Amino acid sequence: MTTEPPPNDPIMSLWSNAIASTVHPDFNTGPAIPFIQLDRFLELADKADFKVEGKRCMDYGCGQDRTFSIATLLYLLGSESVVVIDTLPPNDESILAKSVWYLLAVLALDTSALKLKPSYQNQIIKTRIFDFDLDALKQGYLYDGLPNTIKLYTGDYHSLAEEIGELDTIVSNSVFEHDPKIETTLKIFRKYLHQDGCIYTDIDYRDHRMYVSGLSPWQYLIDDSDVSPNYINKIRTTEMHNIIHNADFNIAALSQISTPPIQEVIDQFLPKYQNLHNHDINILQDTLLLK
Repeated sequence: MTTEPPPNDPIMSLWSNAIASTVHPDFNTGPAIPFIQLDRFLELADKADFKVEGKRCMDYGCGQDRTFSIATLLYLLGSESVVVIDTLPPNDESILAKSVWYLLAVLALDTSALKLKPSYQNQIIKTRIFDFDLDALKQGYLYDGLPNTIKLYTGDYHSLAEEIGELDTIVSNSVFEHDPKIETTLKIFRKYLHQDGCIYTDIDYRDHRMYVSGLSPWQYLIDDSDVSPNYINKIRTTEMHNIIHNADFNIAALSQISTPPIQEVIDQFLPKYQNLHNHDINILQDTLLLK
């Protein structure tokens, strides 16, 4: 099977990237991203002895371009239901439908795209693939192709929490640092999360302009830029951990990415950031499981 897409075909390019991601786990384009994100969740969940089979799950801040990717993977692992929620509606539904189809196609070929523990049965994944209408997805009909236990909500979780109801696990990737009411959000999560449930989150403390403009991960500590509403990832790890504990959550498992800046960068920090502890300067990402 060739992995070279036809020229100027973004959908086939996505398929090519998906195939490549099963061979190169660090490949960070297209469907590889939800694979990597879910791998992180599974690694921490294993440390906390938590599994998603039979659980009611939510992807909080699912995004417009990969709206159902994490939800699809959670469903394949045996979850009872999956809610996806974002403040904005998804982008092109036809593209999303085909993206889900490609994810399913990759996993039908080789479930090694996910770093599954032996206790996860690959046969369950391959059986659950057929709960999706593969023909509808391939033709671009998103909602006709999804199982009815995967549901999309658009809007503010604060106002939708009661309607969504109790959850067993919440997955959220690089969202908490942008939520201007994150402590309130966590307290609502606490209210509706089952007592044995968990929250998985990646929290990215880098200046997100680095991803599009090549700026330093600490640039907003130099120019104090807010760039756009809710661009608030100047929050640092100590403050975030305090917010988590204030919302009555414990950190059940944690991994961090730490990189110290060179002194020349630190010397450019604005006076109000000069006294940050090295821990808060150096930690660029938290990956947490909260219970």
